Amino acid sequence: MRRVLIAIGAVLGMTPTAAQALPEWAAAGEVAPGRQFAAVLSGGVVHVVSERYIQLDATGTVLVDESDAGDERQGPLDFYPAIAVGPDAAVHVVTRHGGSFEAGHEIRYQRRAPGGGWGQQVSVGTPVARNYVVGVAAPSGGRVLVTHGRQVADVSSQMDLYEVADGVATLVGATPQGWLRTDNDYRIESAGAGVVLASGSPGPVDPVHVAFAADASGDVLAQWQSTHTTHEGGAGRRGGPSAFVDSTGAVHVAYGAESSLHYAGYSAAGMLVAPDVQALGGLGTWHLSYGNGVVVASADGSQVVVVAGQNLDGDATASGAELMWAESSDGGATFSPAQSTGLVTDGGEGRMRPRLLHVDDTLMLLYFDPSANAIALATSAWAVDDPGPGATTGGAGDDAGDAGADEASGGDGTEGDAASSSGDGGASTTGSSLSAGGATGQPGAFPWGDADEGGCSCDAGPGCPQWLAGALTLLALGLGRRRTAHAAAQAQSAEPT
Repeated sequence: MRRVLIAIGAVLGMTPTAAQALPEWAAAGEVAPGRQFAAVLSGGVVHVVSERYIQLDATGTVLVDESDAGDERQGPLDFYPAIAVGPDAAVHVVTRHGGSFEAGHEIRYQRRAPGGGWGQQVSVGTPVARNYVVGVAAPSGGRVLVTHGRQVADVSSQMDLYEVADGVATLVGATPQGWLRTDNDYRIESAGAGVVLASGSPGPVDPVHVAFAADASGDVLAQWQSTHTTHEGGAGRRGGPSAFVDSTGAVHVAYGAESSLHYAGYSAAGMLVAPDVQALGGLGTWHLSYGNGVVVASADGSQVVVVAGQNLDGDATASGAELMWAESSDGGATFSPAQSTGLVTDGGEGRMRPRLLHVDDTLMLLYFDPSANAIALATSAWAVDDPGPGATTGGAGDDAGDAGADEASGGDGTEGDAASSSGDGGASTTGSSLSAGGATGQPGAFPWGDADEGGCSCDAGPGCPQWLAGALTLLALGLGRRRTAHAAAQAQSAEPT
């Protein structure tokens, strides 16, 4: 169980050996044209919208390539279109066309029927300044919700919410001013019958916002306001959130701060269970230094993977950002030391972000590849472990509702970036539980004994004999499971394809 091995090694101060290292990523090459894209997984098929609409299988083979729907705003300082797949297998896309950052773009919604064939393009609102950040959600109640950003004052924005029905997009209302920075990002994600919002704030030290609407057929904006919470992990500018809803309804959020990426986990009931854990550090700085990351989780949420760009050469656009990753085996309470995927992307100052999905035991990373000038795919084997009794609930979902764009570097009138945080990319344990019971947000005891009954708490540390014995026991169990998984993988790889 390699995630446990790495977590134990980090706590004991050990450097992971080659046998303990995370698996390598294998580049599968170019899979779609364009650079600004959104992707979502549904039924084992990856749906991508960029210049065109593409369907991929888990190996990266193109199943469908259609020009009936596409996004025109593909520059490095644009954000990306949005895509979602509803419970009826219909595909919903939101794209941007023409215009300018200052005057706004034409926003269009389009639906692809479950069996194929695109419906009419529906105009969403009218062009307005900085409306390039877009999102779409199709919750189980059948309602289709579309959002776009709107500049209100300087870098402060709001999100306009629309309902699309019968070929018309009707404005429902708007979020409060200050939940969104014009050149930041937000995501809306379907969560069963509800919709989750995660957004980045306007100022250089403002928080990230998360809100839940459990019933998308009701007043979504009122529900978002009543459940609204904020996150302030790290230091400096925060934003660029990624939200992932698992099969149990639990929500996994990753967001950036200056030079670091942070994780926050919510239960299906909307309770915060893993608050602001640093998942990746030492990411360097660029013009919009807010992490440029993405998150995905296993079906039960016990295993979480994050990817983010690392920019160490001082380039303001992060045009040669190395994609780093880390994973957690305890529901996001702690993360392994960072490792490189061996892949490089153009971060577009933070506007061009990767997408991370998984099909069974395969992780799929979609990213813009500067060398190919196209969207590329890399895959990695992911042995999803059975968490066993008492493990944290949470899980996997789709990376759907996405976002929009900004003007040239330095043209937004914002203050300079704050000093970078000191995160070093190692395993984070602050405010987290290391017990098998999962993330609690509080320091917890290991499962093999209570401190009052001869056991050890985390505070005792490696100097406690019971603590060390327990760690070694878990290490031995992990090695046994790893050998079993490795043998199974070898047998599977020998089968004809």
